[in-house]
Amino acid sequence: MEREIINGVEILHEPAEKYVQINDPPNDSLHGILDHIKSTYVWDNIWLCYHNNFAPQDLLKEHNATIEDDCEEIRLSVEDFEKLQMESNPPSDAGLDESAKATMIVPITVANFDIFAKLHDKVSTGTSWPSRRILEKMDLWSIFACLSPDGSNVTDFIMTMTTNGRVTTTAEIFHLYTHDLTHAKALLTAAALFSFNNGANELLYMIDKDEKICKNASETLGFKSCGFYCGYKIAASNK
Repeated sequence: MEREIINGVEILHEPAEKYVQINDPPNDSLHGILDHIKSTYVWDNIWLCYHNNFAPQDLLKEHNATIEDDCEEIRLSVEDFEKLQMESNPPSDAGLDESAKATMIVPITVANFDIFAKLHDKVSTGTSWPSRRILEKMDLWSIFACLSPDGSNVTDFIMTMTTNGRVTTTAEIFHLYTHDLTHAKALLTAAALFSFNNGANELLYMIDKDEKICKNASETLGFKSCGFYCGYKIAASNK
């Protein structure tokens, strides 16, 4: 990833994936430089990412931006998770009912990556992180999955951002794919246990406002709402 600062706005450029990302741009600065960014990166899509800040709708409309992410920001602290563990029996099954305890959760590694990639690329079209790129940067991720009864396929998965196999102070759930409440609880618990056992103080999850099952599961585990996030896409100028 290449970084460039233009008029107070930090540009994160991924040439291989053909996109530019701008996080929380000041609206006054953005009005002055968006045309310049589009003309400089004509082959790349532009992502405008807003955390707890409202985007300038007039500017987005002018540049035909489309909203791609409309999320609620929720967080789970290590203290709240440990409290839930202490109240559960046994502690390692915090927040899980009996059926969830029986769910087979496995870590995804290079050895079993193929069965994960098959489902991931099917349900994550258009993502900036296709399976090919994930595999190239496996040290950035911790991935857990539910398997089919015969163990041949992944049915659900969760991806958490890490650094060289260890999480930072705030770990972030990048994607949770499931249609099952039991599996959602089990996967979230696996991600929380891994994150907190490897030094994180909290677990961040930008959850899509339409993901009712995942929201229900996260509330059961003690996640608390603390903001919102919106991501807008401006298609590459050459298209």
